[in-house]
Amino acid sequence: PPWVPFLALFLGLIAALAYSIYLQGFLGVLWSFPAMFLSHFILPPRQARPLSVLLLLTVSVSSYVSLGPFVTLRVVLSLGFVLLMIHVVLQVLGELQRAMVAQAITDPLTGSYNRRHLQTQLDRLAAPGDSAQRPGPALLAIDVDHFKAINDKHGHDAGDRVLQQLVAQIKARQRLGDLLFRTGGEEFMLLLPRTRPADAVRLAEDLRRRIETTELLPGARVTVSIGVSGLLPSTPIADWLKSADRALYAAKQGGRNRVEPALE
Repeated sequence: PPWVPFLALFLGLIAALAYSIYLQGFLGVLWSFPAMFLSHFILPPRQARPLSVLLLLTVSVSSYVSLGPFVTLRVVLSLGFVLLMIHVVLQVLGELQRAMVAQAITDPLTGSYNRRHLQTQLDRLAAPGDSAQRPGPALLAIDVDHFKAINDKHGHDAGDRVLQQLVAQIKARQRLGDLLFRTGGEEFMLLLPRTRPADAVRLAEDLRRRIETTELLPGARVTVSIGVSGLLPSTPIADWLKSADRALYAAKQGGRNRVEPALE
């Protein structure tokens, strides 16, 4: 791992710090504070935490030998407080980073993933080795039927609620590992890893019936059309997406509120 040289460097730094305290007394103790910060900002948390404890113990023992118990108590309390503040700051930074990542890949209206994250997942599937998975992934292209009419008749706020309720229904049915993406206004894609086409069609049909029989909008019947396509090892990712879109188009041309598998 790339952090191994830094780990070796930090272990050497702890040894040097103990020797510095032995030679310089309290002046040597002052180097323990930047060393504590250094451990947390150049090493992964799993390595930084035990090394910080090791540093604290080393400084405690060295200070006790060179400076006596009263100075050691003050040093340990100061270092312990610094360690606590480092932990709090890193927790806050971690939460901010997770929030920024979620904001970058999530559709704000529905909470599903966005097109950018879909492209990231497709790039991973296109990586060497992933195409050999058996069975391969399947893709469900989902479109709300007559969504423009819903907006025109009930208003855009009602249309937004329909999309939110739709996503809630899909997430209630999707399996662990399935990923839902909003790719357009009323268009979604559900990525099913390691799923046979026949199983994907059954899941799509179950989703279609679930949505048809659920009141997504009071006083109105909302349905979806779904195109299903499985990824073959020899199929480029772009062609796979087009295959799912063609299947969706066929479902809508066939009367809507139906599931259409892609032609192999």
